[in-house]
Amino acid sequence: MGMNIIIEGSRKRNKRSKDRFRDFSTSNKGFMDDLTVTTSSHIQARWILTALEEGKITTKFQLKIQGDEIPTIVDNPIKCLGKWFDDTLKDNTSVKTVQSQVVEWLKKVDKSGLPGKFKAWIYQHGLLPRLTWLLMIYEMTATTVESIERKINSHLRRWLGVPPSFTAIGLYSRSSQLQLPLTSTLEEYKVSKSRLVMTLRDSKDSKISEAGIQTRTGRKWSARTAVDQAESILHHKDIVGNTCVLVDKA
Repeated sequence: MGMNIIIEGSRKRNKRSKDRFRDFSTSNKGFMDDLTVTTSSHIQARWILTALEEGKITTKFQLKIQGDEIPTIVDNPIKCLGKWFDDTLKDNTSVKTVQSQVVEWLKKVDKSGLPGKFKAWIYQHGLLPRLTWLLMIYEMTATTVESIERKINSHLRRWLGVPPSFTAIGLYSRSSQLQLPLTSTLEEYKVSKSRLVMTLRDSKDSKISEAGIQTRTGRKWSARTAVDQAESILHHKDIVGNTCVLVDKA
């Protein structure tokens, strides 16, 4: 918001100076906490600097709005739509924070004093939806998600009263006779990443769909490859159509 105020202020100064400088042409580009101003002469640069000085930018490049200083991203990371941005512009620190948050959430649920089945219900309807959003917005590998799921599985086994040898297939199976109303964290991670790939690729905004944004999920599993394989299978089914099976009753 602060950068938009600065850029708009300099643009207004540009409009007022057009009558005096017929060939006045400037380019203002803002990214996060940086501003690049390009002019063709030093006189035009003075006009822009005057507009920026009116925007309360000091010699130490401190932005102030109504007397309150806005810290830089180095001193104070920015949070947008649940995702933190720091000066490294990487998700390494945030991924470690998510892992520690999951452990804290599990401890809080474990110490709630509720019966085990209610703790499992809290995981399914409270913890998992919140965790799924973090798994989608951060660049997290499938191996990291598997380690998170192992911690969750150990708590689910204890809450449901099953032995430690009870595998994850028994917890999340959808084809066995006994099915539990639980969803795998790894499967939700794969679904959310695949949905993200399709959302970016099929966006109606050409700037997004043609930007070539890559969804990184590590070497073990690729979201884009999984989407391509699923679409290929559906396309093959459309070509083959419904097959008829003849049964000889004789």
